[in-house]
Amino acid sequence: MSKEEVLSQLKELGIDVNGATDEVIQKAQAWLEDQKAQLDTETRRKVRAAWIAISVVALVVGLAVGWYGRILLG
Repeated sequence: MSKEEVLSQLKELGIDVNGATDEVIQKAQAWLEDQKAQLDTETRRKVRAAWIAISVVALVVGLAVGWYGRILLG
């Protein structure tokens, strides 16, 4: 993330960045990167759980279709 991006993120949060030093900007950048990394982990976990649920439902539907298809086709 560049310095300008960090400043724009801080402005969006409502923080006055007119007197921000490079040290403050680096700390803010590290904090924003940490928050971003945590969000990615949470998102990956939610997506993984959703795909597990979808896989289980697809397996059950596939087994049911196969079972009834076997009966119908003889």
